[in-house]
Amino acid sequence: MDKVIKIPVHSQIDVITNSSTEIFVHSENSIEPARELLAELLKMDGSDKKVDDVFEISTRMEEWNLEQMIEYGSEDIDSDELQEELGIDPKLPYKEKEKEIKRVVKEIMDGTRSVPEVLEDYDSRIQTFLVVKSKDPKYDKFLDLLVKLVYSPDWYEYSNN
Repeated sequence: MDKVIKIPVHSQIDVITNSSTEIFVHSENSIEPARELLAELLKMDGSDKKVDDVFEISTRMEEWNLEQMIEYGSEDIDSDELQEELGIDPKLPYKEKEKEIKRVVKEIMDGTRSVPEVLEDYDSRIQTFLVVKSKDPKYDKFLDLLVKLVYSPDWYEYSNN
């Protein structure tokens, strides 16, 4: 018998009234299921390689959230100290500092600079996403199709007004 599965690819909020609501998605719990999926793919491919031999799996903050944390900090993180740690002069004029923050964030997003430790452990109000990088181009198409699947559903807004 063929196996049939349902893949829930979206979450949903049913009712929000008279409030400001923000949803922050943390992808840390996605690492192990991704590892299991990729291990199964390697097994089906007949490979004796381990997941870590072929893929890098991690989570990363959304670019915008990272910019905001560096620029404004939080209750727990002093923005001036963080900027200095990243080599940004907190006393720069706004436009220059904004340009420097964007440069540093780009380096972090590109993987050429590490995320500051103070932000690595900070999980409140920060959107993260799962990152899977192929070390073998043979698997690039699979990763492209997986992303296409996850982002394929259409959505619409509905209101009773």
